Amino acid sequence: MESSGQALRLRPDDAAAYDNICAAENAMGSYAAAAAACERALALQPDLTLARNNLAVALSKGRTLTSAQVFVVPVAKNHVSDPCAYE
Repeated sequence: MESSGQALRLRPDDAAAYDNICAAENAMGSYAAAAAACERALALQPDLTLARNNLAVALSKGRTLTSAQVFVVPVAKNHVSDPCAYE
């Protein structure tokens, strides 16, 4: 998490750094801090799927399932089950 903090000092608009902080906070069980970091990442880059997934984890572990479902459903709708579709 220290390297993500350093990255933000150099580039405060780095969505990936906020997402990394979110993942680290999730791993430590700090779900409110994780959600805040992911929300910042998504404000900067709304299509950042990893941040959406990490936010869903933070919200579901923090027991706000309805909020988590709001973020998981758009990702699931865009899922392509046919691997040939990527060619």
